Amino acid sequence: MVSNNTLFKYTQIITFIIVLSSCSGGGSGSMQNPVSNTNSPPTTGPTYEELKAQYESNYEYQQQYGLGLIKASSAYAKGATGKNVIIGITDSGLDDNHVEIDKSRLDPRSALSYSNYTPSTSQKRHGTAVASIAAGTLSENSDTFMHGVAFDANIFFVAIELAEPDDTYEPVDLGDGPGGDPDPNYEPVDNFFEYIFELHTSRQIDVVNNSYGYSGSILDYSEQVIRNAFSKSIAAIAQSNTQPQDRTIFVWAAGNAGGYADDTLLDENGNVQCNQNFAGGSGVNFCSPEIFPGMTYYIPEIQGHSIAVVSVDENGVISDFSNRCGIASAFCIAAPGEGITIAYSTSSDDLGIFEPEPGEDNYTCVSDNSCFAVGGGTSFAAPFVSGAIALLIDYFEGQLGSTEIVERLFLTANDQGIYSNSQIYGQGLIDLEAATNPVGTMTVATARSIFGEMAPLFSTGLNAFNPALGNSIINGLQSKSLIAFDELGSPFRIPVASLIASPGINSQRLDSLGAFGNPKTETYNEDGLIYEYIQRAPINDINHFSNSYLSSFSELNQTINIIDPNTGSFISYGKNDNKHYSTKNYLNSSNIFENPYLDFTKHGILISQNLKLSTFDLTWVASMGQPEVTLEEIFLDRSMNSQLSFILSGSLLPDIQLGWLNEKDSVIGLSSSGAFNFSKNTNSYFLGIHKSFDFDKSSLSFTGYRSYVDDNTFKNSLINGMDDIETSFYKASFYVQDIFSNTDLELEHVRPLFISRGKLNIDLPVYRDRYLNLYTEDLSLQLAADQHEIVTSIKLKWNAPRGLINLRLDSVENASYRGMVKDYLNLSLGFKYLF
Repeated sequence: MVSNNTLFKYTQIITFIIVLSSCSGGGSGSMQNPVSNTNSPPTTGPTYEELKAQYESNYEYQQQYGLGLIKASSAYAKGATGKNVIIGITDSGLDDNHVEIDKSRLDPRSALSYSNYTPSTSQKRHGTAVASIAAGTLSENSDTFMHGVAFDANIFFVAIELAEPDDTYEPVDLGDGPGGDPDPNYEPVDNFFEYIFELHTSRQIDVVNNSYGYSGSILDYSEQVIRNAFSKSIAAIAQSNTQPQDRTIFVWAAGNAGGYADDTLLDENGNVQCNQNFAGGSGVNFCSPEIFPGMTYYIPEIQGHSIAVVSVDENGVISDFSNRCGIASAFCIAAPGEGITIAYSTSSDDLGIFEPEPGEDNYTCVSDNSCFAVGGGTSFAAPFVSGAIALLIDYFEGQLGSTEIVERLFLTANDQGIYSNSQIYGQGLIDLEAATNPVGTMTVATARSIFGEMAPLFSTGLNAFNPALGNSIINGLQSKSLIAFDELGSPFRIPVASLIASPGINSQRLDSLGAFGNPKTETYNEDGLIYEYIQRAPINDINHFSNSYLSSFSELNQTINIIDPNTGSFISYGKNDNKHYSTKNYLNSSNIFENPYLDFTKHGILISQNLKLSTFDLTWVASMGQPEVTLEEIFLDRSMNSQLSFILSGSLLPDIQLGWLNEKDSVIGLSSSGAFNFSKNTNSYFLGIHKSFDFDKSSLSFTGYRSYVDDNTFKNSLINGMDDIETSFYKASFYVQDIFSNTDLELEHVRPLFISRGKLNIDLPVYRDRYLNLYTEDLSLQLAADQHEIVTSIKLKWNAPRGLINLRLDSVENASYRGMVKDYLNLSLGFKYLF
């Protein structure tokens, strides 16, 4: 009993299961009188798993078990809601005043009533239930018991009047085809359905749900009989004047003939048995779909965009009342249809199943038309598929044609276990998680055609060794995406920023031991201050081999150096230094002519020779090696670069360095692979100037560089060229010896190598239309750094009796050029003990 004092407003669920099938009426319906738009997860905010969990925890989602069974939350978490997709529904009527039906998403072209047909409340119930399953409103609260599969989709509704279901199941008489005796005249019916179907196809409705039909298994009729009776209807469904990609998809309830089966079709456990060769008797042949959903087997011109839907229960098992897929298994799929929560229409003069007992007040949901019920039938399985198709159209942004959507729905359905029985489940149980995931290997088109060269997505990436370049590229591409294709040709949107790797804080600039590279450290970060404690230092850094040669081995820096200070010869192998690359630089601890372009050949061999001429010195430096990498490798191999430079130095004029850097398959440290790959050497030409002013116990020095990079054009790559690239480097330092007892002081101000000018030209594949045309976005990224990293350092070196102690404090602004890391201080302490 329910009274006004009840606490169950909107919560009265009454089971309402009618599994009937009728001629010209509820052929696949479950209620009385049935008639009949990369979507990539956000790159910020909640993760995919968090979004998925949010949808699954929603009360409405939990009350509609079918949403979980088809894994709808996976599609929702990826951004698919059916927005801008139109679901057509032909049914007995629609109650657009029910709380589950959003009038704002009801297509204004809908036909809810006519001059000769105004649906009653009773006639509206079946269509309202179907519409609520396909596209019911997501309220995100517990006021309503369900939401639709495609809760953002629009509805184009066409109301038609159909007959009541029969009490017994009698296949409709379609005659024997031409020359039959007699052949019933189905021309008026055929004309009617032709008109109804063309209402949808002429308006370019994406998918139309048909939860109605005729009694009778498709096995009861021949192709000729079907064509004779419904020639115009078939032509309207076939849409021969429309390209296959643009055809409206027709979804059909397979039928509820199993609900009429008698004991002759029950096994010893009472389970319904379906024999494909069943030939009559006192039972009902439900081994294949009914006429409209089953005719796809006979009619090739509607194959690819016509789907039959059978019903499963909460456990995913075929419903006893449901027809099976049978001979139409190639065009059939399973979806939840038993015990489904539905919107139930009521009015003041027709309360339906919510009629109160004598002497009791009305149910509270009646007052605002917010009643719900539980129903069953393939009528309610079909809108799960129609809604799922709307989600896929939305998820793939309209890039897939109708036949591709249907193919994807079929090929990603769960066909394992019991679903491997195609005679029952057809292609299997609909699975939206699999349908919105890539199938097989992903590839990226490197030409302006999906029929051109393709590169694997897993190997596609950009690795920017230079953080300034990496920052510029990330800034230019962080809001961009490209499409990659799975093995079905379906496009998936990939954030381009996820394909770019660039160093974080460039630790090579925080050199606590000066000439001896980067020691291994433990780092502690407290209150924005980074402390580094040197665990160990090189042992026997310099050994005398003879009176002429010195050898140097740095265990931590992993280099072997051979120096001849008499002849000016210098050889270094291993992790070479960009400061100590000649005898002159190596033996001096201050006023060093640093060369940042040596970082591009850091791991390899370096040879230099100092020549003393009459009034000046000339030093040449040649190196070959790989660049330093301070982040996890994303490529299996790194390029071998080469560098050659000449240094002219004198007593009065500043030192001048002219050089050439040749990079293999990279540009200013930008290497690539996969779809971004470019196989071409590039050349940079640099000019450096260094001047030091020496005083009694102090010195002041300045260093500056500028380089120009050859313009390049690339083929078979998303990167098609780089133009007008310039790089720069600046450094100023002040050195004081013995500022106090055995302690030297150095102040240093550095603007590490940065891009001062240039652009990157790139073509991103961003969209493919349903006709297999590929569209690209042509970008010209300005590479000049918008923020320059600046490192200001204070260094103290104390010459202890048996060793050396270094203390260094660095202030780092705009770390790694990104603006992603706050300015910070770095404090490091190192010591070296000589035995």
